[in-house]
Amino acid sequence: MTAAPTFPHLLKLMDHKLVLANSRVAELTEQLRGTVAEQRRYIAGELHDDVQQILIGLRMSMEAIRRNHAAEFPTDSVDDWIHLVATAIDHLHELAVALRKPTFDSQGLPGAMRSYVDNLRLADDQKVRFETDAKVAALAPNVALACFRIVQEGLSNAVQHSGAKNLKVRLKSGTDRLTVSIRDDGVGFNVRDAHVRAADAGSIGLRSMRERATIAGGRFELKSSIGHGTRISASFPIETRSRSP
Repeated sequence: MTAAPTFPHLLKLMDHKLVLANSRVAELTEQLRGTVAEQRRYIAGELHDDVQQILIGLRMSMEAIRRNHAAEFPTDSVDDWIHLVATAIDHLHELAVALRKPTFDSQGLPGAMRSYVDNLRLADDQKVRFETDAKVAALAPNVALACFRIVQEGLSNAVQHSGAKNLKVRLKSGTDRLTVSIRDDGVGFNVRDAHVRAADAGSIGLRSMRERATIAGGRFELKSSIGHGTRISASFPIETRSRSP
């Protein structure tokens, strides 16, 4: 007759199964990251090589009409069409660049962030200031990418939707944690309502930033109130050495 397993034995068995489950989750997460990265590269390529070329061809045709058939088409209307197509081409290029995975080898995370901020399309009355202590330690690739994507998502949302005139991005390293934050003086919003929308997939940007921080082992924080702007931040252990995304 086989003896019933003792409590310590059951505890050890459960602990072993938990380790295996966590390992499997990590493996699946890694596969998901790879799949997402591959899809982003594919979409970026299609936008640049296919859709953008169609728009460029359309703009060239419109310019030819303006040159050769000015008497038949109102010049002002054609100029407006050309301007709209040119704007669409610019936005499409920005989207394709944003989808591609950034490289940190030559300029590091601070340099990549500064380059993104410097090339961001802003309204005439908007300003973005980037601050960093410029001494960010070597980071795990997934932490660096999470930081960059959070800034990308958060700053893009703030520029387009917050009504802010002044925005600040800060990258700061402490003794054991790296913190990235975005602050704006826009209209602000109700944080509780934003969390509800995110849970219902109505606020994809907020949910995406939080998930990126969590998957990379970090913490995400959102502070905002109507009429008083918004601040988002994410902090990560500097010692993190996860596998590449």
